Amino acid sequence: MTYQDFKCAWYAFLDLLDINYENSFQCPHCGPDPDTVVMDATSVAFRKELISWKSLFTDEKHDSKPCDTFDPDRVRERTFFSRMVRKFFTDYLKPSRGISNDEKEKMFNLIKAENQRSSILDLISYIFDDSMVRGERLFAKDIWRDLLKSLSSSYPACGFFPPSEDFFDFLHGALSCKENLLNNDVSCLKSKFPFETFQNCLDFFQQKTFDPFLKETCPSETPDEEDGLAFFPQLPKQRKRGFFVADKKGSKSKEDFCSKFSKGHPSLLPGVFTMFCPHGVCYGFQVMKLHESPDVPFTLLRTRFTRAPKLVIYDNACSLHAYCLNRDPVFFSNTTFRVDALHFKNHKACGPGYELKRYPQHVHLNSQVVEQANSRLQRIKGSLSYMTQTNFIKHCKLYVWGQNEAVLSKL
Repeated sequence: MTYQDFKCAWYAFLDLLDINYENSFQCPHCGPDPDTVVMDATSVAFRKELISWKSLFTDEKHDSKPCDTFDPDRVRERTFFSRMVRKFFTDYLKPSRGISNDEKEKMFNLIKAENQRSSILDLISYIFDDSMVRGERLFAKDIWRDLLKSLSSSYPACGFFPPSEDFFDFLHGALSCKENLLNNDVSCLKSKFPFETFQNCLDFFQQKTFDPFLKETCPSETPDEEDGLAFFPQLPKQRKRGFFVADKKGSKSKEDFCSKFSKGHPSLLPGVFTMFCPHGVCYGFQVMKLHESPDVPFTLLRTRFTRAPKLVIYDNACSLHAYCLNRDPVFFSNTTFRVDALHFKNHKACGPGYELKRYPQHVHLNSQVVEQANSRLQRIKGSLSYMTQTNFIKHCKLYVWGQNEAVLSKL
């Protein structure tokens, strides 16, 4: 048998397979709309010139009119402090930098000008009074480092405080009962932590946490048909992605942000983006036409979910969180974004609130499930790289179906 005959026979065999993909791309525990999703991309792809014309020119973002309105206070309202204040905090946290007393006074004056509440300034004053002093410069003590990283982050405040009335009610109640809050093993902290001052700041934290969601709901338009680059049998499109003001090209911030960098391949597409539930069942994949960015998971979540998941685990979740709040914050108002433990060590700009392993309620989750599954997908990378788009999708979904069947048999 010649290679050409074998290839024709193999593709004919694939077409004759009677496989119910729908049942195998859904977890029996998580259902059709999983509350928790684990997502990431892998470099499995096919040649750029083999992408179909229909798929190449399907882009919902180029609508003429944005579905939201420009909000000049968008960044200011979702972060605790302005960029200048955050810069002082960042220097204060650097062991090799620190700040001088003059810089401290400038920072305090900026905080006074920005905030009507004196409580937040009282808290910052308390922390700075407890500084380490080397020469004429002040440095943050380790005990305050996580709190200061959160306050000085350029990422949304709701990444550190959940937008929940119950949560803030609990904090108010807990801080009011400070004598019972800590056990004897850490009683030394009772005399060091400013319970009353911190409690007085809760209204400030609550306002910053809820401000991004006080917007109108973005309209939902009837979705376009599938472009042939995605396969989500249990998650059909619910709405268009939409075009937003933030999608317009503008000047980039000079602040540090957590980013993913990839050189890419000169002749292959960037890869496929996969989504799993915590039990290891793949719900589908999307071939990426451009490099991996927060736009890929944002588009997937907004177009295919009737309601956003409650927990999104992604190696660049902090940037995805900011990206979502810049576009449709109401849709993601009940969604928590977390970075898995493997990748969080590379995050320098966001605060500790995004680290998944800090939350004991998620300790049972396998946040590496997508990494494990994508590593198996790499086994067929060489075979898929030079297929046409149609054959690439056929082989990908067949391979993922087989992996899902193996996972489902153990649940």
